[in-house]
Amino acid sequence: MEQLVPAQLTSAGRAALEEDETQVATATRVSLCDRNKKLLHECKEGMLAVTTHHVWWWTPPQPGRNPDEAHAMKLPLQRILKAEAHSSLFRREPRIDLFFASDPSAPLLRFVFRDNKCAEVFERLQTSLARKNWEKPKQVVKRESGFNTQFAGVGGVMRRQQQEREQTANLTTEAFSDLKQLLDSASEIVKLADRFSSAISQNQAKAQAAAAAAAGGSSETVERKQEDDFFALLNDMGIANPATKRACGSRYHEELARELADFLAKHLKRHSATGAIALTDLYCLVNRARGTELISPNDLYQACILMKPLGLNFVLKTFESGVSVLQSISLNDDTVSSRFVELLRDQNDPFTARINAVSVASAFSLSLQLALEQLKTAEKLGYLCRDETAQGVDFYLNLFEHVQIYDEEAPPVPPPVPPSH
Repeated sequence: MEQLVPAQLTSAGRAALEEDETQVATATRVSLCDRNKKLLHECKEGMLAVTTHHVWWWTPPQPGRNPDEAHAMKLPLQRILKAEAHSSLFRREPRIDLFFASDPSAPLLRFVFRDNKCAEVFERLQTSLARKNWEKPKQVVKRESGFNTQFAGVGGVMRRQQQEREQTANLTTEAFSDLKQLLDSASEIVKLADRFSSAISQNQAKAQAAAAAAAGGSSETVERKQEDDFFALLNDMGIANPATKRACGSRYHEELARELADFLAKHLKRHSATGAIALTDLYCLVNRARGTELISPNDLYQACILMKPLGLNFVLKTFESGVSVLQSISLNDDTVSSRFVELLRDQNDPFTARINAVSVASAFSLSLQLALEQLKTAEKLGYLCRDETAQGVDFYLNLFEHVQIYDEEAPPVPPPVPPSH
C-alpha cells in the first residue's frame, strides 16, 4: 500500500508524534486490510491511533525486543479523500473504509475493529479531517527589532506589560471557553509557556554573567537556583497524549507503563544520576504532568509491575524497608554503589571522607529516603561501611577488604610437596 509510510516508535513502543501533532483517539485489536479484506500485515491485530496529522497503525513490540523491530506505519490525513464507517447490530466486526483520490469509487484501505471503539475513532477522524491542521503554517515567534517611541520610557514599559497581560488573558479565556476551541488553542498555550521559558532562560544567563563578573564565578544564589528549577519544570511541562482507560480499554495498564517509560527516560536523565525514583515521587510528577487525566496509586503500581514483562528500560524494585522505586536497568546496584565510591574518592582524604543521606541526596538529586536506602544497599554489597553516632549515620569507604590479618601464634604453613614422577 503506497499510501502508508514507515513510522518510528518511542523507546517504550508508543507513536513518536511530530512537534505539532496531537493524538485524539486510540483503539486496540484493529486489523489493517485492503478492499478485498486481505490482511496487509502478518499480524492480525495491532494498535490504531488517530492524530491531528496522521492515522497510525503498529504492532506492539515484543518484550525485550528493540522497538525499531516492530512494524509501524502511518497514513497522512491529507491523502484521505473521505472516510466511511460501517457498523450495525448484525455486523460483528465494524470497520472504517478510507477512500483516496486515486480511486474514489472504492475504498483502498480498511480498519477492522474487534472492540467498541469504531464509532469514537470515526468521529475523531472526521473532526481531524475537517480541521486540516496540516495546512496551518507553523507560527514563528517574531522578535521585535528597532526602537518604538510608543514603548519608550517608564510609561512605554507599563504599556507593553499591559498589552502582554491583555493578550495572555484573551488567549486563556478563548482557550478554556469551549472544549473544541481548547483543542485549537492547545498549541498557542504551549507557545505561551515556551515564551515564559525563554524569558527565564534569558534572565538566567544575565544573572550568571553578572555573578561571574562580580564574584569571579562564585556559587549560585537561592534565587538563581529557583529559576533553574522552574526552567527545568517548564521543559518537562507535561505529557502531551496521556493514556486513558476510555481510550485504551483492557490495555490501559500496558499503555500507561509505556507512557511512564517514555516520561522517565527524559526526566531521570536530567534529574537523577542514579537512575531511580521513588514511587511516591513518581506519582506526584506524573499526575502533575498529566493535568486533568489523573491516575490512581493502584494504576501506577500495576503499570510499574508490567514494565519488566514488557521489556521496558525500567524495573520495579522494593528495598528491605518496604520502599518501592523504579530503577533503570542500565544502572544496577553495583553501578550506583561505584558512584558513591567515586564521590568519596573525590574528596581531599578518601580514607577519612564520609557521606550521609543528606550529602548523597544533594549530590544526586534524590529524596532523603531513597538516598539512605541506596547507601544501605552499597553497604550490603561491600562498597561502604557505616558509622552510627548520636548525630546520625555516616558511610565510609570499606577498607576492610584490603586488610590482611596475620596470626603470629599460628603454625607456619608447610610448602607444597612436589609431585612424584
